Amino acid sequence: MSDQIQTQLALLNQLDPEEGFAGCDTARLMETALNMAGFATLDGATLLEDTARHLHDLPTAWVTLGNRPRKDSLTFCRERSIPHHLLDPALSDKNQELLQHSQTDAMQACCFGPKADRLNQNSEAAPAAFYFSPFLDPEPYFTAQRDAGALRQNLSQRHGLPLDKTWIFLSVPPGSSDEAICSIFETLARLYIFEWNLIVSAAEKHRNGISQLLSGISGKSRYLINAHDPQERLSFLAASDLCLSVERSGGSVMDLLEALASGLAIVANKSPETEEIVENGVTGRLSAAGNPASLSNDLTFLLRHDNFLQSYRDNTRRQVTARHDILVAAQTLRNVINSSADSKL
Repeated sequence: MSDQIQTQLALLNQLDPEEGFAGCDTARLMETALNMAGFATLDGATLLEDTARHLHDLPTAWVTLGNRPRKDSLTFCRERSIPHHLLDPALSDKNQELLQHSQTDAMQACCFGPKADRLNQNSEAAPAAFYFSPFLDPEPYFTAQRDAGALRQNLSQRHGLPLDKTWIFLSVPPGSSDEAICSIFETLARLYIFEWNLIVSAAEKHRNGISQLLSGISGKSRYLINAHDPQERLSFLAASDLCLSVERSGGSVMDLLEALASGLAIVANKSPETEEIVENGVTGRLSAAGNPASLSNDLTFLLRHDNFLQSYRDNTRRQVTARHDILVAAQTLRNVINSSADSKL
């Protein structure tokens, strides 16, 4: 990427606080990717509040984060012939209204592939929808992997986790239901004949319930990660072998991206979110949706066959660098935004 600023963008965040592939961090990541792509960002809300004051500093293009543009921002762009871009980093599929705004020369980009496909199939008039994969900055996770052996040794000694057993990293994101959490612990309880340790990373709202469920698992070493110590979580990710995911809703997949970037194979139930992240049979296994027996079978398979587990782990870095690196997202967003400028030449 060039460090030279090429274009000023007005950036307007229309996402709900927890909406997007990275939850509350989605807007920050999107702005960072735009900056890395060579764009300077102006506050779109401020421009709309005091248009006259900012007439000397008009943006070259407008970017709205969300699934529909605001009417006043569309009017602002129409009156000044400013291209409008709608970047939708969420899973929600409430974006049929945006298809009515083709007269604004709006370019649409979605971070969940099936949504972009549907927009392209359902719209004859609106500009084509682009696709960018959910992303993160993988460097901290890649760096931690270099010390994975030492981290595992240290964590093993500190928390009584046997080195020679499979380390299962259980991720419980905010969108997990109590029923799904209980189901995953019932699944684990049936796998007592296998050798494994359990490390749990849980959203704050689920921690009390998780603590009670952990006490019900006998004969296994287990640890609930300190919710206020991100470095501890990063270390356990690097030291573990596979990530077991609780069924979720809402579209946040950052924990799965972090697992991939940490070199973990993933076992999860099939859903629009998980299908976007896990390459089934390549970087993990996707079980039948809402089927605990299917999830148990896939987890058992990897506990029995270390060669497949290692193969999946070997593929994770390739997938992250090819699809989920913030540098890849920055280049895609740069192409999306520059495409409208090129079309006007």
